[in-house]
Amino acid sequence: MARQARERDLFGLYHISQTSQRGRVIFRSDEDRQAMLDILHGAEAKYNFKLAAYCLIDRYVYHLLLKMEGCDISQLMKSINISYTKRLQLPAGLFRDRYESTLLTSPQEGRALLRKLQERAEGHKRWNSYCTVD
Repeated sequence: MARQARERDLFGLYHISQTSQRGRVIFRSDEDRQAMLDILHGAEAKYNFKLAAYCLIDRYVYHLLLKMEGCDISQLMKSINISYTKRLQLPAGLFRDRYESTLLTSPQEGRALLRKLQERAEGHKRWNSYCTVD
């Protein structure tokens, strides 16, 4: 059965979650999390999008809130994941084939997502900008 095509909006607001494959650890340390932040900020400068929020707390999954400003989301996510794997010299296959993406269609959906992730992140504000986004 073919995969369902992603809903695309070159100017949409997306919640992205990327999970590791077979329980492999994405973030082994705070240095790994900082490397991911550096990659995200570098991608923000290279591609046309805004990193609205991030959550890098969990060792096996990360969350992003991205405001696309004409950027192709698939190309962006491929670049981020490959850059992270290469930078940390990790073996191929760290990430699951597909990231999950949800196009948020209203400000209320965005606020609900932020509240949900804020609850999970109590006490971990350094790696979770969801705690500070209004």
